[in-house]
Amino acid sequence: MLAILLYAADVGGRLWRFDLNQSSDVFATGGVIADINDSESSGIGANRRFYNNPDVSYMEDAAEPFLMISIGSGYRAHPLSTDVSDSIFLIKDIHGLNGAPSTYIKRNKSDLVDWTSAEATDPEKSANGWFLDLNQSGEKVLASTLTLNGVVMINTFAPTSELDPNQCSGNLGQSYSYQLLVAPNLYDKVTKGDNESTITIPGRTPPRTGPVDRLIAPPELGGFPTATGGGDCEDAKAVVLSGTTMRQGPLDSCDMLQNSYWEEE
Repeated sequence: MLAILLYAADVGGRLWRFDLNQSSDVFATGGVIADINDSESSGIGANRRFYNNPDVSYMEDAAEPFLMISIGSGYRAHPLSTDVSDSIFLIKDIHGLNGAPSTYIKRNKSDLVDWTSAEATDPEKSANGWFLDLNQSGEKVLASTLTLNGVVMINTFAPTSELDPNQCSGNLGQSYSYQLLVAPNLYDKVTKGDNESTITIPGRTPPRTGPVDRLIAPPELGGFPTATGGGDCEDAKAVVLSGTTMRQGPLDSCDMLQNSYWEEE
């Protein structure tokens, strides 16, 4: 299978899309599809940067299928800085899978909708995607996100605001975790279990799990434990590993496997 699309992010707060063409003299075309660094107009507080890989997913089961790029901003070189107001971004690629566009349209943060607002559920107003502002002082995203079964899982880091001046250790900070479900019509289909209270749809303020007194690494799929006691696929729920923590993911093996039937005449 040949790759036809490539996404990249840079420390200037831009998202790039490149369309690869294996059958043309022009190997690839590309351009900026999002720029969320507003420092020129809004000052240092809007000097958002991307240090992580874009998390690209195809939302096939949404009311209107679309390509989504999930990524969070954060100044990794200065994790203790509190100067910038960082955010989580869920950006729809309006160019879709229709081939290379003649012009790459760039979106800014102002073109996105606040995840917690009433407008977040409006298909027209959220046509370009969403943002979720991180409200803890100095809170930022220092690792890539993970999308499973329509749920975007994000870990953040925030410096500890008050430190004992007599302690010998550095500012280890605290970590928080978010789970955002983009398509509300998938809520009843998503495996929730003990995660039900933490999975949030547009238009609602997501609860944060944490804080945890350590920096948590990117979430990654740890696998599916074997169902016990003669159970079915619903008993084998995904495990998500994140640093030294382990939690149930929004996925079971039923979501991964489909029954196939055939008959011989």
